Amino acid sequence: MKCVAVAVALVAGFVCSDAVKLRASVRQEPDTACGKGFDNLVKGSQDYYRTAAVELFTHPSHTMDNATFEAEF
Repeated sequence: MKCVAVAVALVAGFVCSDAVKLRASVRQEPDTACGKGFDNLVKGSQDYYRTAAVELFTHPSHTMDNATFEAEF
């Protein structure tokens, strides 16, 4: 019984170490294309977005989320 537990622990350790190696070796650049097209929208859509962004974040815990996520939205 102890041998089975040790074997399972070793296999789990090898699987986790492979995942750590893979994560460390593969780096992706962040996607910076988000939020770049707001100026290309028509005036009505820009006004609608500004109004909606203020109205959507009315919960007391999320009042500043509008400004926090402005670049992404």
